[in-house]
Amino acid sequence: MKQWIDRFFDMLEEHGWQGRIVPIAHLADLQRAICDNFEYGLIDPTLYREQLGFISYDPPADLPGARSIIIVAVPTPQMRIFFDWRAERVPVIIARRLPPVPAAVTVKDAGCPQRISAVWS
Repeated sequence: MKQWIDRFFDMLEEHGWQGRIVPIAHLADLQRAICDNFEYGLIDPTLYREQLGFISYDPPADLPGARSIIIVAVPTPQMRIFFDWRAERVPVIIARRLPPVPAAVTVKDAGCPQRISAVWS
């Protein structure tokens, strides 16, 4: 089993991705962290509504006994966003690190699920 896991993570790294196996309970931790940051005003309401607010943090129904999940971080291109602060438009560069979110919901790269499946085979 360990050889298979090591091979899987090596293949992820070949694509420039990173992965970890974590307890499935971390889905609830992720939900709490995102919701807390939103409630404290640290996440813009539009960003929350459009990118984070619709995510389901329930374990997949088709895996009722799952105890662990594999989290895969896929780099995103650098982007510039703007905030309106004190009547001024402020540019901010986001460099490849965004909060982890369930891939099935937000993957922008249409080939990502297929490439992950190829790594599994």
